Amino acid sequence: MSKTLLALGLSAIMAAASPAAAATIGFDICSESSLCNVLTMTTTLNGSSIDVHVSAPAGYGIFGDSGANHAFGFNVVGSEAGLTITGLTAGFSTGGMDDNINGYGFFEYLINGPGTGSGSYLPLDFTVSRTGGFSSDLLLFETNALGYIAAAHLRNARTGNTGFVTTKDGPEDGNTPVPEPATMILLGTGLLAAFRARKLQTRQTVPVGTTV
Repeated sequence: MSKTLLALGLSAIMAAASPAAAATIGFDICSESSLCNVLTMTTTLNGSSIDVHVSAPAGYGIFGDSGANHAFGFNVVGSEAGLTITGLTAGFSTGGMDDNINGYGFFEYLINGPGTGSGSYLPLDFTVSRTGGFSSDLLLFETNALGYIAAAHLRNARTGNTGFVTTKDGPEDGNTPVPEPATMILLGTGLLAAFRARKLQTRQTVPVGTTV
């Protein structure tokens, strides 16, 4: 019975733990049809910053480092004061601001990658921060003047096909709660310690009338 109560208590605490938030969009518009619905971008609110994860199945990568040929571009809702991009995956670098990505219009922030398709790779990870912070992971899903949220230069290493991909659609279900591991571990550990202490106390208690 006690073990059942412990399990129920842990489940309740895990469910009540303050969640972070995550949202994912897929890139369903493409200049090369075989590259549609391959790339995804996931944003996760981490404190007051937003962690970004750009990925695709094995064999795909992004590339580009100049002109209208940047590896990745995105926009930010609201203030850009003090905005920084940190924690970039090795091989990628910030590529400036307000530049075009091959016909999909201008994006507020650009990221450069390998200069040639043969060097393309994924995943791409980075963190976006700004003065005053972010209150939602959805604040990176702003559309540009042409209605696009983000864009990338994608390559399929198996076929050699390359093209630019983008999307106009935000996350269908908004953002999804993501339990914070540190919170769950601390609360769960506390409950487990209390359970063990109670069990030990029960063992040490001698019932009235019992001969020792």
